[in-house]
Amino acid sequence: MFEYSPADISSQISALGPAMGIWLRTIGIANLLSVLVLKHIQARWVLAAILFIAVTNIPIFLSYGLIKLGSVPHLIVWVPLIVYLAREFRGGKIQPKTPFGIWALVTLMLIVISVVFDVRDTVQYILGDRAQMEIDPNAPPPYITLLAIVLSIFAVVAYSFGFNRRNDRKP
Repeated sequence: MFEYSPADISSQISALGPAMGIWLRTIGIANLLSVLVLKHIQARWVLAAILFIAVTNIPIFLSYGLIKLGSVPHLIVWVPLIVYLAREFRGGKIQPKTPFGIWALVTLMLIVISVVFDVRDTVQYILGDRAQMEIDPNAPPPYITLLAIVLSIFAVVAYSFGFNRRNDRKP
């Protein structure tokens, strides 16, 4: 039924290089830490999002290998989750100076970074790139992607901790 095995997928991920391995472990650990703070509804939404991604990406990757189509499930859940978490910060429901708030902020920033890559990969997939994902070590840095990451993080933080909160305005 499936053309690729979990070992094949693991090999494809390893072939992406150590930086990608560090990135995947970092975002994976941050998201999985949600199980330690499940008393917070926001952590339950993060956990639900990663479970959705796992359930949708496993069949994609086992059927087609590590291809950019796997970015689509990320976009389906990460974009609404970014909006939700940013609103929770903005509304004061997540306090950034608490251990939970620090976890939520780190997770939010990692998800924002992921979404930038996921948008790029999804567009490339829509435009016909069906090849296995790979990283060319000789390619120049992806300046546009890096700029998009910086601007996206700035925008989310500015919204989340904006100066124009309704409850901060003085009459």
